[in-house]
Amino acid sequence: MPFNPKRAGRIFGVAALLAIATVAGFYFYARYRVRSALHDIPVRLGVDIKQTTSGFTFSKSERGRTLFTVSAGKAVQFKGDHTQLSDVRIIVYGRGQPLNTPADQRRFDQIYGKEFDYDQKAGEVRATGEVHIDLEATGTPEPSGQNDPHRPGIAGVDSGVEGKLHLKTSGIVFNQKTAVAETDAAVEFAFPQANGRAVGAVYDSRAMALTLKSQVVLNATEESASKLRGAVIKADKAVITDLPRQIDMRAVTLEQKGGIQFAAEQANIYLRDDNTVERMLATGNVKLENTGGNAAKGSSTIRADRADLAFGAANLMKEAVISGNIHLDSTGASPMTGSAGTAKIEFAGKGRIAKVRASGGVNFQQLPPAAGSAKANIQTTQIEAEAMDLYFSGASNQLRSAITSGASQIVLHSAGAAPSKTVITAGGFDATFAARNHLKTLHGAPEAKIVSSVPNAADRVSTSRELDVQFDPGRHGQIASITQSGDFQFSDGQRSATADSGHYSPADENLVLTGSPRVQDKSSGLTITADNLRLNRKTGDAFAQKNVKTTYNDPKPNLAGAMLASAEPIHVTSRELAASRNSGRAHFSGGARLWQGANIVEAPVIDFDKNGRILQAGTGNQANARVKTSFVQTDKAGKQIPVNVTARRLTYSDGDRRAHFEDGVVARSSDATLHADRVDIILRQKGHSSNQPAAASQLESIVAEGNIRIEQQNPLRQAKGERLVFTAEGAKYVLTGSAGNPPSIFDAERGNVTGDSLTFFSHDDTVRVDSKDSSRTVTRTRISSEKKP
Repeated sequence: MPFNPKRAGRIFGVAALLAIATVAGFYFYARYRVRSALHDIPVRLGVDIKQTTSGFTFSKSERGRTLFTVSAGKAVQFKGDHTQLSDVRIIVYGRGQPLNTPADQRRFDQIYGKEFDYDQKAGEVRATGEVHIDLEATGTPEPSGQNDPHRPGIAGVDSGVEGKLHLKTSGIVFNQKTAVAETDAAVEFAFPQANGRAVGAVYDSRAMALTLKSQVVLNATEESASKLRGAVIKADKAVITDLPRQIDMRAVTLEQKGGIQFAAEQANIYLRDDNTVERMLATGNVKLENTGGNAAKGSSTIRADRADLAFGAANLMKEAVISGNIHLDSTGASPMTGSAGTAKIEFAGKGRIAKVRASGGVNFQQLPPAAGSAKANIQTTQIEAEAMDLYFSGASNQLRSAITSGASQIVLHSAGAAPSKTVITAGGFDATFAARNHLKTLHGAPEAKIVSSVPNAADRVSTSRELDVQFDPGRHGQIASITQSGDFQFSDGQRSATADSGHYSPADENLVLTGSPRVQDKSSGLTITADNLRLNRKTGDAFAQKNVKTTYNDPKPNLAGAMLASAEPIHVTSRELAASRNSGRAHFSGGARLWQGANIVEAPVIDFDKNGRILQAGTGNQANARVKTSFVQTDKAGKQIPVNVTARRLTYSDGDRRAHFEDGVVARSSDATLHADRVDIILRQKGHSSNQPAAASQLESIVAEGNIRIEQQNPLRQAKGERLVFTAEGAKYVLTGSAGNPPSIFDAERGNVTGDSLTFFSHDDTVRVDSKDSSRTVTRTRISSEKKP
């Protein structure tokens, strides 16, 4: 069952109140009766009476007030040195009462019994039968003869007066020489809220100490106050002294209805002058247990070396200090274990706990239910700290908040099919709690750190100046979210991240980074920066927004590649990014721009496969947007000139060095423009130059299809066809058409040239016309020598 700190206060309170009863009974019994009344019997009666008398009465007064009265109901007689007294009654009136105190309000004590024997030579007074004692009674004593000791009452006896405490024993022996009274017989006592018994008693009147030899038992009656009802306190031995005013009990146990038990090897109770409890000290194997009346449903047990309790007015506990190897065990619906060196409990009145300060290696664990429970396989929560302050509220002592001091950590263990361990550390924690003492919120600072571990994987570590954790009571106190702020850093082996703050949600495993976030993945060489960045810790996927900058560092050179073959970093900028760690693919959108060295691709959307060095670029839903890229071509003079290509879609694979353009393809050089529906550009292999800074890739060949149109400005020329094959080596163009639509070249000065196939060479301005029947060569000297589609 859950540990109930309120019941701990009740246990200590019961022990203290029952101790008051013990003190009130035996202290007054010893102080007034043994020392005064029994001592006075032989002095007042022993030497002057030599015969049997009947109805003997003796009293003493002072200043007009009766101090005590001794009466023998039947006779007083001598037998040698012995005096026998029958039906003896001794009444002692309280001292210090005002003279005008009404008779029915005066306090008095009385002792009565059937037979007393006085041995004058030995100096001993012995009760040969039962002895009854009424202490602190109020009112008028009954007339002599009405206090029959055999009337029903406590163990068959009742004094017939409204006394605070009534005792019954037998065999009392008082020695005048030692001033010690002793009995080995049973001692019984009763008062309005409890009764008790013991076996044997010793009273030293000089030391003013009363010892209950063994088997001390006090029982709270059903008429007791609610916090006493059904309580039983036991001890092997009890010693009561007046100076100092205290009770010392050995091998103490307390049991109360509702399953409350308390035990200690030694208990010392210190009293004020009015006999109220000032302090109680329990030492040696101190144990407090609460089963709630049904141990099968769980219990709570506290063990310690020492418990020091301080009491205020009306015997209400105001402070408790438990120390020395404190250990807590709680079973049931919310199992818990804990340990500490010292625990100081402050009370706010009526048993309500206000604050508990635990120190000296504090360690608490909230455990999952036992195996087979419907709530099994949930997490275990462990809290460790140098010290911890716990604050409670309400009559039920609900744990409201806790603050740790010194280096602190919280360890979360999740069992089941996917076991994990999370360690949260900080300079200190400030926590709030929900029902069943489950964590609700947690704030940690400074130097906050979280380490999450799962089998067969690198630890996930995050650090920050502060952290805030939200727990989900509906999921048995499991973490709902974690926010770390101030110089946030994260790593999980090959991947790391930095930001001003990080927010983690275990439900979807997403880590959201804000404030100049930066992610690096050593395994892929990937670096990402953005205004907002999100990582999925389970899949490794990354999502970024606004001012996204991505770099693939140190790619391996590809000797057989072209556009992305260099060892230089590959850079991408965009407005948004979605990257998969497992596949190595990334989706860039919103003004995306990818480049390596001088090779550049710009498009509204770019999909890049880092492992295969494949990219796809498109315009998405932007009707007027275009994909843009550039290559270089060598003219007949050996000079490299740029070729800029635009289209609505581009697919490039560095493995076959092919750039495939679709939908409205336009390729422009310095003096010519090519239009086509589709264009495949084969790039020249980098070869050994792949280790050098990446210049723009060189064209090796071009295959264009669909609505071919070539425009040249100087001289003005236009060519049309359905298919174009360009070979960079020799600057050779082969233009073909379709049935009924042959290729043609139009020259503003010389007219059209048509044929089944047109082959021309830009380096020497030669055109060859091929047809089914013949072929011929046309040379136009005014054609520019720097032609380029």
